[in-house]
Amino acid sequence: MDRPPTPLYLPHTLSFPLTITRLLASTPRVRKTSPLFSFSYLVSRPDGSREREVKVWESPVEGEVVKWGVKEGDVLKDAR
Repeated sequence: MDRPPTPLYLPHTLSFPLTITRLLASTPRVRKTSPLFSFSYLVSRPDGSREREVKVWESPVEGEVVKWGVKEGDVLKDAR
């Protein structure tokens, strides 16, 4: 019997808002720690300037990507 999909949510510890820059999972099947997508966000520097940083979010579990809840260019204001 197939199990229902497990939705994944971003951790509240990420710097929001963030922008989805690229969907990286090239096959539906992913391993734990496989890169799922890259995202960017603004970081405030001690001198008051702000700089955009890019990071990759890795899958916290092994499984299959059934459906994306985001697309490239989406701006997320908080964890979903």
